[in-house]
Amino acid sequence: DHAVLLMLAVYKQLMAAERSTRDGRWSQPITGLNTFEMAGKLVGILGLGNIGRRVARRVQGFESKVQYLRIQAETLFETGDIDLTEPALRLAKECLSEDPDARMSRASTLDLAGRCSARLGRTDEALGYFRAALDLQAEFPGIQTNACFHFAQLVAEEGRRDQYDDALRSLSEFGAPVFPWHVFVLNGVNALISADEGDLEGAKCSAQTALAAAAVTDSGLGRGREAVGLVGPRERNSELFRRLGELA
Repeated sequence: DHAVLLMLAVYKQLMAAERSTRDGRWSQPITGLNTFEMAGKLVGILGLGNIGRRVARRVQGFESKVQYLRIQAETLFETGDIDLTEPALRLAKECLSEDPDARMSRASTLDLAGRCSARLGRTDEALGYFRAALDLQAEFPGIQTNACFHFAQLVAEEGRRDQYDDALRSLSEFGAPVFPWHVFVLNGVNALISADEGDLEGAKCSAQTALAAAAVTDSGLGRGREAVGLVGPRERNSELFRRLGELA
């Protein structure tokens, strides 16, 4: 209750209004432009303890949207710890069930659930999540995720020949490379598929392009963001990286 009280106090300029009323100035601090409603606002909650969950329930009574499950799920997944991946997936699933109408966050959560499932070795489940995210992107073009890259990479790594066309099509439709990581995955997928289809020369060329992208050390963004979008240690230790080295 105290947390919600503080949110309302800030949004309604409660302290300033209280002081002005005591001074006889009544509503002078309230301009009509500096107070807000909680309805429709996104409330971010870090932590899933007893207090966090109760705050989440209370603010939904104000028609606010809550985002805490996906934040926590992403945090657990990014540790890279396989033991924390199952809890991350459970949180992602709970997030999907709690807010089925939030299209943008839903697509990102579906992508996260797919990555969790893939790490746990549940390939079919992972592909299903990625496809669901891509369906949302197709229906609402303003939504952007990396689901096409994760989908195509999993298809290529697992040798799902029946889905090669879908993987390449998704990359063509949604996979415009922005950062070196995108170039790495895009060309890595092309390399694996080309090799599996017998085009060793094409596989070699794509593998070399992918490894060149992996060697980039500056994204060019500057201002402390030089590492954004680079191929990191996790990718360098991946099965994809190893196989690209062999093809190159």
